[in-house]
Amino acid sequence: MCKVRGKLAERIKHPDKWHLPACYWFWQRIPACDEIDAKLKELKSGGFGSFQIAARLATPINDYLSDRFLTAYRYCADRARELKLMMGIYDDYNWQSGHAGGLCVKLDPTVKERHLFWSLKNIDDSDAYAELKISSISSGDAQCLFEIGKNWIYEGGKALWDEWEIVGVYNFTADGKKLAILDKTQFDCCCDDQGIKIKVKKEFLPYLNSESKLALFAAARCKSSRMVNYLLPQTAQAFIKTTYEPYAKALGDHLGTTVRYTFFDQPHSCFYQWRENTSQVRSSLMFSKEFSDLLSAGGELEKAHCLISLLGDYFNDSAAKRCCVFETYAHLAFRNYFEPLRKWCSDHNLLFSGHEVLGHVHSWNFADTVITEDNRCNFALDYFALDALRDITAVDAKNSISQISAKMGDSVARANGRSGCILEQYYGREEKGSHFGAGFWELKPLELYAQVMRHHILGMRQFLMHAFYLDDGTLDNDEIFKNPRLDFSPGINFEPWYRPFFTKICKDSAIVAEFLDAGNPVFDLAIFYPRRNFYVSGMNREYGSICADVAKYLSTHAYDYLFLDEDYLDKAHVENGKLILGKESFSALLLPDVKVVKSAKTLKLIKEFAEDGLKIFFVGSLPRIVAYGEDDEAAREVSDLISDLLVHPIDFSLEELNEAYAPKLEKALSFLKEERIHLEFSPRKDPVWSKILRTDDGYALCIFNDSHNYLALNIVGDKSSLLSKLDFSGAEFAKESYKQRVHSVFLNPYEIACFILSDFDKEIYRTLKDGWSVTTVEREFCPISVECGLEKQGFENFAGKALYQINFLLESSCKEAKLLLPSCHDGVKIYLNKVLVGQSLGQDYCFSLNTELKIGANLLEIELYTSAANYYYQHSKWRKSGPDSCGILAAPILKLIM
Repeated sequence: MCKVRGKLAERIKHPDKWHLPACYWFWQRIPACDEIDAKLKELKSGGFGSFQIAARLATPINDYLSDRFLTAYRYCADRARELKLMMGIYDDYNWQSGHAGGLCVKLDPTVKERHLFWSLKNIDDSDAYAELKISSISSGDAQCLFEIGKNWIYEGGKALWDEWEIVGVYNFTADGKKLAILDKTQFDCCCDDQGIKIKVKKEFLPYLNSESKLALFAAARCKSSRMVNYLLPQTAQAFIKTTYEPYAKALGDHLGTTVRYTFFDQPHSCFYQWRENTSQVRSSLMFSKEFSDLLSAGGELEKAHCLISLLGDYFNDSAAKRCCVFETYAHLAFRNYFEPLRKWCSDHNLLFSGHEVLGHVHSWNFADTVITEDNRCNFALDYFALDALRDITAVDAKNSISQISAKMGDSVARANGRSGCILEQYYGREEKGSHFGAGFWELKPLELYAQVMRHHILGMRQFLMHAFYLDDGTLDNDEIFKNPRLDFSPGINFEPWYRPFFTKICKDSAIVAEFLDAGNPVFDLAIFYPRRNFYVSGMNREYGSICADVAKYLSTHAYDYLFLDEDYLDKAHVENGKLILGKESFSALLLPDVKVVKSAKTLKLIKEFAEDGLKIFFVGSLPRIVAYGEDDEAAREVSDLISDLLVHPIDFSLEELNEAYAPKLEKALSFLKEERIHLEFSPRKDPVWSKILRTDDGYALCIFNDSHNYLALNIVGDKSSLLSKLDFSGAEFAKESYKQRVHSVFLNPYEIACFILSDFDKEIYRTLKDGWSVTTVEREFCPISVECGLEKQGFENFAGKALYQINFLLESSCKEAKLLLPSCHDGVKIYLNKVLVGQSLGQDYCFSLNTELKIGANLLEIELYTSAANYYYQHSKWRKSGPDSCGILAAPILKLIM
């Protein structure tokens, strides 16, 4: 019996709570006990296995974490336990985890968000003073939330600033050759709650030509904000005190049982823009003294170069320094904020989960943005390093289009020794003149079903629906967020199709989730995540387009891959031509227009991988800039890679990837499919999503026909096998087909199909090492070894025909038999039981024995024809290399397919 079918039988009929869908349960007010009872039953009957309570903007902010709120929360956990539902703690008010609904800054005002701003100008010789200012500071993400949102983020609904400090004032030449650091005695400064201004007398500026620049860097605290500074260690402590500890006290013995994890959602300070910002870094950065000290570790000049790198490439090291700034920035937040939270969770028997702001939500492009104009300003796009601090990977996705979220989630999870992710699916309105918060009540069941299946195949384990509503508000109020029905709809339980159809979505989601955990994915490629490209070049969609378009094409054309961060490469090695990282293996590495790497060490690693037999491809550019080290060294390493033919370019236009078939890309990568079970189907525009898993005794395949059209395809293996298909209605596998190597299957429109390939023909390899004899014209039969050549066994001067012979027994019948000669350089003829069954002049040493093989005794003879070298050169001084290797050089192998 197929082992994987046996293991899956119970799991797909009774999925666990980590595979059943989950939801955010929006509380727009504190519910009464009878409401909690009714809604939990409705939630469970809809097909959910777990939930997180999320207090929304309609809930008065002072009610959040109040005694009344926590009492209702505890009652909810009590009822959830009775209903065998699991809970996660959604860890903040509305979203933007970390502020505790304003309680953090109330407890400790020093943790209010603090930001770094900058201003740059060319120096005008005609004026007596040079003036720089930072003004008209505003947050785009706050402004778009209307008054209700601004009153949530700011006390009084407006950003007001205090505690201004000058971080640096610099006079430098545009060619980067000269730089002066001004001290506080050389300029006048004035500031208020709206900005800051400095005036510098020209006499204090050493560089005054038309190409000279004057730059101001200043930091300030937003004194009216409820949001926090994630660079400060005291922020985590304030959050634990105001949020985690009250939940722990209220929930008691539910921690680690009913309540299994905490969940953060888009932790970020506000992203600010201001009138004078003309740099490529489009949003402010959080700021702290520790951050400043880290930048100045190499001295004030080092700090100046780091800060000026945010303005543009004015110095030779600006690109590298910009990488340094963003990496320092992200890892400081990880250490000071996320690490203490994870430790607290671990100490309290809770798992740590959640997701950051993901710019690629709604997209395949890592250079896309959401909420902010510049996602580098929120933990520097370092998704892999942040995930290392989580126990459960989580991501979010927007609207019903294919996107890269689940694939990236699975990538970071597997890089950190886990797999799969929780994926929060939300909907935002995109009509011109409308507002994203109005959501999408037009959602149809098939639309959601298709989106869920795309996410599963791309790497999602648990589907998290945004959202299940406490109530649906009123028709006489059109205020976004204030009226529950206009708070990122749909409230899925208020869709008319919820009761008749949503259970089907949940059931199939859980079955597919369990099925996809039945084996290990077969990955063809590791795709280099070009994070440092964006550090250097900015968040321009053009810079991420190659990676995005290639990834989407591969996903819909039956290839599988993971993204791999550069910082994880040194944990990988090559074995038998495959890149091994932890539990995962890849047949090739793809560099998608990678222009910047951390150091030349990365390029040396890539070179070592290639020399060890890994196939390495690149599209677009190869790296020319290193963040740490000299660019010249990188250029030399790249030159070596190219000249030694260690990397292979794939040259095609991106327009090809939008067609049904990309011939140049397929020509380069099609060998990857030939090494494994693969799918064959006619080129078409409609996407086909697929996942192949290697199981204990075969393969599992999941295929989604994302189309209104039918899909016919072949599942092709190198050996005959049985194919069985999962019947979703009964959660059982249908009767197996008969054994064959190619299985033809047919999928209906929008059908998700799960198959098991099992009972493969067994391959038995018998090494025919002992019992051989040989004869030539001059010598009778004598024993001979088949592990070294004739010239080493008394036939030093022999040339001509030699006949090897062995008798062997076949105990039982087989479907197919082949003779393999692993090492031989001569022309051969193969006889079985005195009948010629094959011959080769050296291009192929694999011979079919099917026609003459019989049960019992068999006589195998190999007639071998050497070169004349050992005879004619036996006394010649002109041969310097020694005798020619001839005969059978390694033991023949009998391959039996039973």
